[in-house]
Amino acid sequence: MKKIIILLIAFIFYSTSFAQDIASKTAKIEALETQKAAAIAKEDYALAKTLKNQIAAIKNGTTKIAEASKKDEKEAKIASLEQQKQEAINNQDYAKAKSLKLQIEALKNPSDPGSKNAEKIAELEKKKQEAVKNQNYALAKSLKLQIEALKNPSDAAVKNAAKIANLEEQKALAVKNKDYLLAKKFKQQIDALKNPSEAAQRNAEKIAALEIQKADAVKNKNYPLAKSLKLEIDRLKTPLSALKEKGYSTNNREIAAQKMTHQDFASSNVSAVLQATNVQSPSKIKNASDNKTAETLKYRRSSLYTLMINDESRLHAAVIKDAFGNSAIPTKFNDHNIGPYLINTRAGLKDQTAVINSYINTNNIAKSVVAKWFNRDKDGAFDMKLIAARGMFDATAKDKALASSSARGDAMLADAGEELIKNTFVIVNDYKFTNKEEVAKTAQGAIKAGRFFAQMAGVGDVADLALQGAETAVGVAGKGYIIKSTSYLFKLVWNEETEAIFYNNYWVDTENMDAAKVTAFNNSTDFQLQLIGSQVAWADVQSSIFTNKSEEDLIRIATVKATDKAIAKLEKKYESFRTKTPLYSGDPITAKIGTKEGLQGGDRFEVLEQILNPETKKITYRRVGIIRVDGNNIWDNTLTEEERAQLKSQGQLPDREYSRFLGAGKYLPGQLIRQIN
Repeated sequence: MKKIIILLIAFIFYSTSFAQDIASKTAKIEALETQKAAAIAKEDYALAKTLKNQIAAIKNGTTKIAEASKKDEKEAKIASLEQQKQEAINNQDYAKAKSLKLQIEALKNPSDPGSKNAEKIAELEKKKQEAVKNQNYALAKSLKLQIEALKNPSDAAVKNAAKIANLEEQKALAVKNKDYLLAKKFKQQIDALKNPSEAAQRNAEKIAALEIQKADAVKNKNYPLAKSLKLEIDRLKTPLSALKEKGYSTNNREIAAQKMTHQDFASSNVSAVLQATNVQSPSKIKNASDNKTAETLKYRRSSLYTLMINDESRLHAAVIKDAFGNSAIPTKFNDHNIGPYLINTRAGLKDQTAVINSYINTNNIAKSVVAKWFNRDKDGAFDMKLIAARGMFDATAKDKALASSSARGDAMLADAGEELIKNTFVIVNDYKFTNKEEVAKTAQGAIKAGRFFAQMAGVGDVADLALQGAETAVGVAGKGYIIKSTSYLFKLVWNEETEAIFYNNYWVDTENMDAAKVTAFNNSTDFQLQLIGSQVAWADVQSSIFTNKSEEDLIRIATVKATDKAIAKLEKKYESFRTKTPLYSGDPITAKIGTKEGLQGGDRFEVLEQILNPETKKITYRRVGIIRVDGNNIWDNTLTEEERAQLKSQGQLPDREYSRFLGAGKYLPGQLIRQIN
């Protein structure tokens, strides 16, 4: 009986508690329902949905309040984003709407790094171990960063969504306007945001390859190349602006200019002068018997010093400047760099002639060019070592000739002046990054525009463009961007009068120092540069081969190509600037020149025999024949290493590195050729 009473009391207690619990839950539900109704009335659907879920949780008797709260928070965030997205659509702000859509999708479908990324992490770990084994630590570090990013994913996708959406919109607009270079730039930025680890890996791989090349250069004691590679590595590791802030030189010409600050050419000319120690010249070059002669032949080249107009207000001015500063003087010229390479100008000036003339005269460039020729040292003493190196003279005999009035000495001096110093040139390049369409519109009429671009490209026959019709000519020529170069050619004035003034009034050496003559040379204005003329050339910035190249890299490539084209056009137009080139072989007749030098089918060249008089040491040339370019066999030597690799992978890279010529007669490797039309 007692047990029954206890059970009855317990039943009554639990029944009462259950009833109280039901009443409490009902009261809560009613309160939440009231709040939900108020939220709906205020159109606060996110809060309404949260309250609805809480009501459902109470009705179902769930105890997982924390989980429900977390889920409710996420759903509330999604609901809020959905509302913002709808507002963005209503305001026609589609970029923001797309960004919000991506954020909503990221919240609805969170990634599972534990399962989805495990395979990728394992693959990257294997690659990292391989990189460490091969001592490729730059690549290993890049892979490590990728692994860490996969193991600890952030909400980068959500953070970058707005930026990506905005860039997508700009890219679409650029494509619509046919501005494909700009579109490509936006695409690269989008890809970098979507796949930051891949972009870092590409950069790391490039740095690693350059580090290997630098190590090889140091091993081979090629320190200038090693320094150049180090500069490129620093550029990839650190933005250009940061390098400049740290005081680094950003190109090879800046480094060279720093060394020549005090015009101590005796020190800066060392590499060229060293060539004079083992100079051996055959009495007649025609005795050459194989192609090695053409590759190692020492012949007298014209000398060239180059500068550029520096207008920092122009688009991509810094990139163009460093591209020019890192480009090399063509090997067919002696590099006569005297240091400075920038001529500053005011923004927006079109004709630079007055600026160039002012710079040349104010800085007495002609005098510095002469000082370099005679290897002037910091004390003002001259010597003949550079002339000996470039002219294949015996340096000691040349110095002695200055103290002698013998016929042999006079002949040597005259020879040096006639073929070496007299053929010294200065080119000032004025570069501009510009839209071809804008340039074409300034031409009067479409045919004129077609002719304009054909001339800049070095195309001799304009008929093909004209036949396509006016509209086609402008349409083809006027798309994309170019680097346009206006190149001004100057020549050092060196004649008998100038030569006599120099040797009589200014010559001093370490054995015969004369302070008055040193001062006189410092103050002299006897030396001049003469303007020969100018040419305009251009190169496309855009190239289908370089799909993975940055805009800066494309501009660098185009700058170098525009420079090469300008030199080729100046050679064609001005006979005094034409250079000699040795034949690579005599049968067939070939030479290692091509499109870079502006070769076209039918161009005529004279073949010269170089003869050295054993008594006077004077070199003379005798024409032994005339040859012309075979238009079907012109070597395209404008290709960069990347272009060559691409063509090679497609099986389209020619295996020859020379152009062929047609002509009667027997010729030998090493004989010199010079264009005559």
